[in-house]
Amino acid sequence: MVGLRTMMGAKAKRTPALQIIPRLMGESLLLRVEGKLTVATVPIFSSAVATALHSNARAIIVDLRELTDIDARGVGELVKAHTLGQSQDRPVRFLIRNGRVARLIRLANLNKALTLLEDARELNRFEVGDESRRFPRLPLTEESDKKQS
Repeated sequence: MVGLRTMMGAKAKRTPALQIIPRLMGESLLLRVEGKLTVATVPIFSSAVATALHSNARAIIVDLRELTDIDARGVGELVKAHTLGQSQDRPVRFLIRNGRVARLIRLANLNKALTLLEDARELNRFEVGDESRRFPRLPLTEESDKKQS
């Protein structure tokens, strides 16, 4: 099982800059990511994804709904997680809400390459091993960004 990973921020309050909380969901492993995914915290994210891919989980769901900040290195790490999952025949899906993170993914034109989920209820509609079904993709539009920003 993936352990809780945290990197402490530089503030005196010692607020975690990144937390990754794993949770088994049937045959899938959910990684709930909270905080900032930036150059400073990418090693923690990368380690958690690698550990998840070495687990018995048949699919990895990365929950980015509580992500507060992401930089180019963080976006690159999402692509890396997706690619590693593909190379191991393990789907890596991203649970995301519209906003800054969604805008960055769209600007990088990655919304076509990554499988993005808008709602956690969509997780239940996907059966691992049924490769003919795919998660619905999150519509990333300017209008939806404005509504949620």
